[in-house]
Amino acid sequence: MGHSKSEIMKLYFHTMDTADFATSRSLFADDAVYVRPPLGGTATDPFASSGTTSIEGLDAISDFWERRGKRETRHVIKIESATDSEWFAEGRVSVGDSEERLFLCHVTFDPDDKIKRFVAIR
Repeated sequence: MGHSKSEIMKLYFHTMDTADFATSRSLFADDAVYVRPPLGGTATDPFASSGTTSIEGLDAISDFWERRGKRETRHVIKIESATDSEWFAEGRVSVGDSEERLFLCHVTFDPDDKIKRFVAIR
């Protein structure tokens, strides 16, 4: 790809905030694993769900994004660190008018700089 891990991940979060799932898909390996909080919550508390859900394979991840749909999310990376094959960050996320919440994210990349494993918790 030729882009830094930081650039790739900033693009990923931008695609989540804008529901550009075609571009999101292009960032992931076919056999990627995606671990994150489950969809849920309410209009007044979008963070009401807890725990994590694990989704395996790019087709299943894409289906998840389509079910998620466009939401008024805003991700802001506050601290990040990267190696040749990993990226770790602390950030803040909000949905609509909700309060911001802390999230932590760890990503591993394959040799082609595609996301191989994505883990986010809040």
